[in-house]
Amino acid sequence: MPRRSSRPRLLPDDVELGEGWIRHDGAGCPVALDARPAILFTSGTRFALGTRSADEWEAFEEGSCWEWRGREASGFDILAYWPG
Repeated sequence: MPRRSSRPRLLPDDVELGEGWIRHDGAGCPVALDARPAILFTSGTRFALGTRSADEWEAFEEGSCWEWRGREASGFDILAYWPG
């Protein structure tokens, strides 16, 4: 029986995105802080359009989910967003 890794598998940077989704480069928040875009995290988790403001992802527990370029990958890094 194969061993399971305790580390979650993160989506690759080049994962196929649906129509309307915009790939995020990790350089900071690309939308107005009061916008409520749909979000796709590198963990594969999605938040629907209108669920939370971009500002809530800016001030997340461990730092910004928007700004991840140049640091170790996390499942809470925003890989893509859909402005709606």
